[in-house]
Amino acid sequence: MRLLVLAYDALEYTLVERLRLRDLLQKRYGRYEAARSPKYEKPHTPSAWTTIITGKPPEEHGIDDWWTYGKVLDWLRTKPPLVWIKNKRKILWKLGIKPRLYTREELRVKTIFDYAEKPIALFIPGYSEPVWPHEKLNEAIKKGVQEYIKAIWEVHRWRKEEFFKRLSEDWDLFMAWFDIADLLGHVCWHKCFAQIKMAYLDLARVAARAREALGNDVAIVILSDHGMGPSGDGVTGDHTPYGFWSINQDWDWFQPRKATDFFNLFLRILREK
Repeated sequence: MRLLVLAYDALEYTLVERLRLRDLLQKRYGRYEAARSPKYEKPHTPSAWTTIITGKPPEEHGIDDWWTYGKVLDWLRTKPPLVWIKNKRKILWKLGIKPRLYTREELRVKTIFDYAEKPIALFIPGYSEPVWPHEKLNEAIKKGVQEYIKAIWEVHRWRKEEFFKRLSEDWDLFMAWFDIADLLGHVCWHKCFAQIKMAYLDLARVAARAREALGNDVAIVILSDHGMGPSGDGVTGDHTPYGFWSINQDWDWFQPRKATDFFNLFLRILREK
């Protein structure tokens, strides 16, 4: 059976319920215990999604951050005397040494994509996410929150366009990542919550359009790596310790409890005749 995974970063379980977004809730839904980053001591996007696609915790799959300078320099930066030097990033950038996003090359284990015959992995953190959206957002935040929000929506529209462009291709596993709920959640939870509601409505429309195009013969799983709620400072949003899941099939056996469960569930769907 073909499987589509809509990876909606930071989609909050309680908010989807409160807004009664049936296109996100689908036939069955729930929440699960999110993967915890050893480095940040809470759910963190790259390590959490890598746990989902590998079925392994961060200690085993080896990815626990967005950026890397390579194994050697990453290790040296944590050792004396480099660990004592402030503003190491600026110094390295002036020397022409810039970090890159973690990709599949750094993975220590196989992913669910290795078990599919015709997989499409679109924008997956720690696996196939392109660099330019991050560079665009980093430049926008320097100009202020409003410019940042504008850039978030521009990147989101580009992700949607790419997703629907490839949806008609020949695949058995298609996973696409959308980060708008996470990005807006961090900056808008207290001061511009209407932006977050708009994002949830748009993500629901993406799901509805995909379901209409594919029909019921494709299993559609909507999944978040963690949720989003108010942070302790009362200004920003922060990650909650659980993620959201839903599926368009009425399967009682689909009961994920923790992030490592999804790997075998996805594998079972792919092998279902």
